[in-house]
Amino acid sequence: MIPDYSIELCFRNDQRERVRAHFAQWCDPDHRHLVEEAKFDNRSWDAEICLLAPSDASAEQLHGLRKLADGSTLCGIIDFTYAPQAQYIRAADCFSIEIWPRTKRLQFIFFSSMKFRTALVDILKECHGMYGLIVYESSFPIIFWTSDQGRINDDRPERTSDRLLVPAELYME
Repeated sequence: MIPDYSIELCFRNDQRERVRAHFAQWCDPDHRHLVEEAKFDNRSWDAEICLLAPSDASAEQLHGLRKLADGSTLCGIIDFTYAPQAQYIRAADCFSIEIWPRTKRLQFIFFSSMKFRTALVDILKECHGMYGLIVYESSFPIIFWTSDQGRINDDRPERTSDRLLVPAELYME
């Protein structure tokens, strides 16, 4: 299945190790090694990983998902892609990470989470990211963060609805 929504983050090449460490921490213990051991070099690669659920996900969203001993919840499979170049924006000396939650349920869990979106912005800031995009099924990217402007198109307060926003709702007036 091609997801309706994915995320692409672009970073300077000198930040590869820092970015790898951040994303490995987000993985569940059984999948963490896939990111920790992968080469962030001049070859693209894909992995199926499992991320821990954001702490602000609702009980309804997480119902039926497996809990770990520490109380965290495992989400389903996420496609994780490393590419030695940016896919949607022309930029030199950079690499990109794309995260594709495979099901609509996972997309709702992650995209409706202000904590997850804030964590994405935090990794972009801490690792000298160049930009962050939400990419729609139509390959229509919406920028939500740039190194020049910071967080844009995503500065809403906590959301109480699990409904995903359509592209037109992401633009700020």
